Amino acid sequence: MRFYSAKFIQLELGIGSRETLDKYARNGFFPPYEQSPVRANGVGYFENTFQIIKLIKLPPKGRQKK
Repeated sequence: MRFYSAKFIQLELGIGSRETLDKYARNGFFPPYEQSPVRANGVGYFENTFQIIKLIKLPPKGRQKK
C-alpha cells in the first residue's frame, strides 16, 4: 500500500483519479514515493509534494501569445 496525499496532488494538478496518479507514477512522471513521518488523518504525506508540483509543466491558461 502506498502512502501519499493523493487528494492533495489531484487537487493541485487536476488529476481525476487515483488510478491516473498511479499510472503517471509508473511511467516515471513523479519522483520515487517517499513516506513522510508526518501523518494527518491516517494518511502519509509526501515530503516532496511541492517538488512534484514544480516538476509538472501545466498547460498555459488562456490564449497563446504569438
